[in-house]
Amino acid sequence: MLPCLPNLVPKVAVLMATYNGAAHVSSQIASVLWQLGVQVDVYIRDDGSTDRTIAEALEAFPGSPLYVINDHRSHSAFPDRGPALNFFHLIASDRVLAASYEWIAFADQDDIWLPTKLHSAISDCQQSGSAAWSSSILAFWETIGKTAYIPKHGNVSGLNFLFESPGPGCTILLRSDVFQSLQCFVRANFASLRSIEFHDWLIYGFVVKKYGSWFISPKVSLLYRQHAHNVAGAGMSFAQLTKKLSLVSSGWYRQQVLLLSTLFSMDKHPVVVLLRRMNLWDRICLPFVLWPHRRRLKDKLLILFVLPFSSLRLSSDRVY
Repeated sequence: MLPCLPNLVPKVAVLMATYNGAAHVSSQIASVLWQLGVQVDVYIRDDGSTDRTIAEALEAFPGSPLYVINDHRSHSAFPDRGPALNFFHLIASDRVLAASYEWIAFADQDDIWLPTKLHSAISDCQQSGSAAWSSSILAFWETIGKTAYIPKHGNVSGLNFLFESPGPGCTILLRSDVFQSLQCFVRANFASLRSIEFHDWLIYGFVVKKYGSWFISPKVSLLYRQHAHNVAGAGMSFAQLTKKLSLVSSGWYRQQVLLLSTLFSMDKHPVVVLLRRMNLWDRICLPFVLWPHRRRLKDKLLILFVLPFSSLRLSSDRVY
């Protein structure tokens, strides 16, 4: 009898948050299930869709390793919803048994993953010894046939995690032990996380602060679909640029940084103190203090010219 050989194919759990995504969810799931060199299980949590999102997914892939969480709840059962909160529910779910997997990844409902996305990410993590991974993306507008490379890599300072995300959360991959630690953190702080607007930013901050490593690849790992209902989008249009300006000038950006600093027990860090106090001298100094902690030039300029004039009002607007 031949000896039993160990399973050399990495097992990956992919967490997908959905909401009214029937138009594209099937093509997204197909690109996840057809990843090369890995074994994939997909966990979907729907946020009370009013369309056929879950039905489309299940009908398109019968018998596939597709596990739906909260699939029988009605639209009205989700009075407090949002993409970040949806992902936090997924992370905290006891249905996701992270110890059964070597890696945990996150997916949106409307992109298309390149066939080697997960295999390449795992290889980068193993070679660099990183606890987590994310990547640059190729945005695409299907209706007009346009594409644009969106770089997310760059020099990462020690405090970078507090002031920006690593890029789209749909590119993120975590080691299983890292995810299990994140899962405990999310469960313990769930009430506070209701005010956090972007799960990718929170995940990035938690991992880098605790584990000190994150690999951001310059290579494209997925096609980032652009349409009228993107939550964040690729940031290429005038409307999206205006939205970014508004988020900083309205006080929303400052609010999110302060919320994260509290969650990460960094309230007394000198830079956080400046941002919280925001007197005239702080407004003059802060843009230059924060300059090294943003990766891209246009984001540095946004901080330089808009942050000093931002409101001290703490916005409670939820993005969805």
